[in-house]
Amino acid sequence: MRSVLDGRRGELAEMEQRLARIEEEAAKADAEHSRWTEATAKQRAEGNAKIDELQERLRVFDEKVADRQREHDAILQSMEALGQRLRGAG
Repeated sequence: MRSVLDGRRGELAEMEQRLARIEEEAAKADAEHSRWTEATAKQRAEGNAKIDELQERLRVFDEKVADRQREHDAILQSMEALGQRLRGAG
């Protein structure tokens, strides 16, 4: 009877050791997951900031292009009006 009890105690101790290893591995995996989550969140935030910056630069560029197009159109209209006056005066 004593040997059976000693055997069961040995099994229990072995199971407790396995459980402790599993808990330790789970804690390590959880810590790694947390580090990975933080790293990806940081990368996402940096990426979003870069996208915002590029969108703003694109908006400014589009405004400049639109301004230059209006200037170009105004110049062409002025040239057309001048050409018509010259043809009418001639």
